[in-house]
Amino acid sequence: MARWDRQPFWPAAIWFTTISVTNFGPSSAGSVVVTDTLPASVTFVSGDWRWIEQQRRGELEFGCISQWAGEQRNGDVTAPASGSLTNVASVSSPTGDPNLTNNLTPPVITTVTPVADVGIGKSAPAMVSASSKPGLHDFGDELWAVECG
Repeated sequence: MARWDRQPFWPAAIWFTTISVTNFGPSSAGSVVVTDTLPASVTFVSGDWRWIEQQRRGELEFGCISQWAGEQRNGDVTAPASGSLTNVASVSSPTGDPNLTNNLTPPVITTVTPVADVGIGKSAPAMVSASSKPGLHDFGDELWAVECG
């Protein structure tokens, strides 16, 4: 039912999650609600959820879903700096359900892929003067590398 859309999951990046619900019947399901509790290391950004910060929980109201029909909702979250994420979502409806075993997703485990935005640059003076020693010039070159983010 729930999944992170993109792999790899990069640190501090905004990622999109899609929650899909399908009604396998035998009747229409009314007042369908999905509850998705996000891992503590993930920050909710925006989306179709009614976000309850104190409980770190998002609720998605799907309304009525006909037999064999499916619906999707989206949300954006920010990844933590490192580690892995485990996410589980559940669906409920006041309509009787003959198979409660498919109302909870298996854990979706995603590893945050460490990245380093390494850059390189070179600087030298715009002009150099001739050396008194033939073939020897001091250009004052500097070579540097930095992690940019």
